[in-house]
Amino acid sequence: MLLESEGKKIALDAGIKVKDQDMEVTGLPKLPESTRVDAAIISHAHLDHSGFSPELNRRYNTPFFMTMPTQGLVDLLVKDAKKIDPDLPYGREDIDGMFRKTVTIPYEMEHSIGNVKFSLHDAGHIPGSAMVDIKANKKRLFYTGDFKVNETQLLSGIKQPEGHVDVLIIESTYAKRYHPPRKETEKRIIDSIKKTLKRGGHVLFPTFAVGRTQELAMVLAEHHINAPIFIDGMGKTATEITLNYPRYLKNPGKLKNAFENLKQVGKDKKAAIKEPSIIIATSGMLEGGPAISYLLTLNDLKRQEDVDSAVIFTGYCVEGTGGWLLQNKQVCRLKPRKEGGKVKMIPINLEVKYEPLSAHAGRSELFSFIEKMNPAKIICVHGDDCEGFANELQENGFKAIAPQIGESITI
Repeated sequence: MLLESEGKKIALDAGIKVKDQDMEVTGLPKLPESTRVDAAIISHAHLDHSGFSPELNRRYNTPFFMTMPTQGLVDLLVKDAKKIDPDLPYGREDIDGMFRKTVTIPYEMEHSIGNVKFSLHDAGHIPGSAMVDIKANKKRLFYTGDFKVNETQLLSGIKQPEGHVDVLIIESTYAKRYHPPRKETEKRIIDSIKKTLKRGGHVLFPTFAVGRTQELAMVLAEHHINAPIFIDGMGKTATEITLNYPRYLKNPGKLKNAFENLKQVGKDKKAAIKEPSIIIATSGMLEGGPAISYLLTLNDLKRQEDVDSAVIFTGYCVEGTGGWLLQNKQVCRLKPRKEGGKVKMIPINLEVKYEPLSAHAGRSELFSFIEKMNPAKIICVHGDDCEGFANELQENGFKAIAPQIGESITI
């Protein structure tokens, strides 16, 4: 989104279209040549909100505003995106240049871009994630970014904003889905782990590097699982960065202890399967990373030695991704290493479960949040069916719209 007010053009997030937060870059925003961007406010580090930032720096010499954890995690994720997709237009110098023009802002402190005033508030989504409260030209605009209302093991959840809001721009990821109670989900995960370990198997968690790896480590630590827990992939570095900013965590000591209890996998991947174990590995949607190799190894163990392991997804997999194919078609997709090679589909004979530990507001939380804010106008974004969500809100008496790409809205 590009907010134009008081003579300034301000980007609210600058993302790239991705299939997974740390793998498989697929698309860039198309901005008219005449566009200028005077500043960008980045709500959080996930690539669908931050991955276009270095390109804004390359094109417009744009200054950026974000929290300190977001800066550290964006650095990790955009460099990884460039490594995976060398065709991204920006280079290492653009990434480094971006951070030379980044202003880090704590929560609850008002800042200005010209005559536009704004403050960041804890969004409860991932460490450092922020909702953006903007005041300009006698109007108040509130952008949620991705947010989580209720507390989790890792974060405290949001504080409901107060006061009149002229426009609420709200994410709609789970506008059509309810989240089951968190404690019930955690219990089902632990029960599945114990059952699998008891029969001599392993439990693989394909996991997002930022947010979910840390949350899952804390869930497992709280339940004192009597088995080695291994971590592999980018989640290790993401956790180390997260621990550098303890003020942004609900219980940093608990995360530190949970992380120290994890066994880090080196070059010898077989170390993780010498005895019944738990493996946390990226990527969360099985679009790359070490999780795929563990999946294939556990599948071979089942076929060769009848070791009955399980795969548990705790995050949503977009349709068509490797994780979606495993959950819905019981196959592992292997992409060709060379251009022009054939994609292989390998049948997987393992138990596969989906137990969501979502970092987004569910349907009931979205409606409750909106009712408490009672904004004059609602703009629905970031969802599979934003238009359907806007129509539902209209039926409930709210003035809501779901804009198309390129559409302008006057406030």
